[in-house]
Amino acid sequence: MAVIRIALLLALVLMTAPTKLNATQYPILQGATDTWHVTLDRPSVAGDTIIIGGQTGSGGSNPITSIQDDKGNSLTVNKYQTGGQGALIASAQQIATGGSTKVTIVFSAPTTFTQFFGMCVNEIGTGAPVTGGNNPSGTSLTSAVLNTLALGESFVVAVFFEDTGQLITAPTRFTANGGAALWAADGVSWESVALYKKNVAANASVSLNVTSSNSFASCVAAIVAFPVQAGAGGGPGTTGEVGRTFRLNFNTSKANPWPSTTLTFDLPLEPDLDCIVVGYTDANIFHAGVPGNISTSPANTFADRVQISLPGGVAAIGFASVENASVSLTGSMTVTVTSAPASQNIEFQLFIKALRNVRAFDAARSGSNTLNTVPPVTQNNVLGSALPTSENNQVLLFRTQEVQQTPTVIAASSGAAIYTMPDVHLYESFDLTHDEGDAVLYAATPASYNFNTSYVDNESGLVVSGWAAVAISFLSAAQSSRRLTLLGAGV
Repeated sequence: MAVIRIALLLALVLMTAPTKLNATQYPILQGATDTWHVTLDRPSVAGDTIIIGGQTGSGGSNPITSIQDDKGNSLTVNKYQTGGQGALIASAQQIATGGSTKVTIVFSAPTTFTQFFGMCVNEIGTGAPVTGGNNPSGTSLTSAVLNTLALGESFVVAVFFEDTGQLITAPTRFTANGGAALWAADGVSWESVALYKKNVAANASVSLNVTSSNSFASCVAAIVAFPVQAGAGGGPGTTGEVGRTFRLNFNTSKANPWPSTTLTFDLPLEPDLDCIVVGYTDANIFHAGVPGNISTSPANTFADRVQISLPGGVAAIGFASVENASVSLTGSMTVTVTSAPASQNIEFQLFIKALRNVRAFDAARSGSNTLNTVPPVTQNNVLGSALPTSENNQVLLFRTQEVQQTPTVIAASSGAAIYTMPDVHLYESFDLTHDEGDAVLYAATPASYNFNTSYVDNESGLVVSGWAAVAISFLSAAQSSRRLTLLGAGV
């Protein structure tokens, strides 16, 4: 009997590719830019495949001139679908050089209404993908139909973007259908969603469908099927790491202000993600009693780990977290605020990171001050005291917010911090208010860590003024037993 069970488990493992899936999403940028960056919270490995999904304000021809990661691997636009906006999927299959954490997207001219998601996966083959696109509408949104005859077993991704700027009165919720799963979902700053589906059989006719809680007059969609190749790329992480990031900006002019102080949005998480961390800039409408203002489905109880106000009290930033979290691919989060988010000088933002292989929360530190200098300038050692670590392979998360100007580089006192904001010297929020900085650091050995933040002048000679910073650390565990659940899952 034991032999049969082992054989069954191995069969499940072999038929479920990819086995590593790390993803990130960004809110929409309304302002014009000729460059965009997508960062990966965990460095890639040679043989991995990087997939980018996104939209551009160009509803006509593709405005992208190049997409390349910071190790020199080039991405190809597999499909560009036109509509009121342009939707695209691009990829670099089995990258030659690993270690990349940033993908740079260059446009032929300044482009507005840009938004991108990123995914790093393993076990994708090198054969030519099968692609399609269309322009669905309503509440049941379906991509074009593909036939995977030329691929064998395949891994399929699709993106959908509402492309008319339609007003909404509540965050859009999305339901993936037909065995697919969400890997990005922004029903807040713009109605956009990305899906994936594993184990698509050879010679299958496949389309991906998502149900939207809001009906849309027009959307633009792209779909790509990739061949599967067992063993390609790096395996899933065996120590603590960030597996998923959701960036949500509630300062959107599409609902200004939001008509409700209770906001529910999608939080789709794979079973092996065992820790949820909520980083926030609160606009003074959220931070009081943070744990009581966050709820999830499945249910979790968050602990308020650290928070600090910016000088002058214009806002607070902080982290809350839950370890050994209950998660679901159809999960959601609800936040309660004291007044409805509206366009203002300091925005209400949530940056949610889901980690795997985490044993426990360890420590937190914070700091704040005033920097009356016009950038370029660097503020060193922004934490009031360094954040200590006591074990190997701890995960550190960092977040900073300023009153004015733009943070573009975050460096750690030891090790290499992965600064994960889209550092295009532009504001990332929908209404171009204030941006912020965040970073991930994988601390290989015990030490005490502090951070330095560098700024550029993006506000016509203003000083940085008040700033605040927070950092939090987690202890690693051995590879999560939840990994077996993931490997045996249908998606």
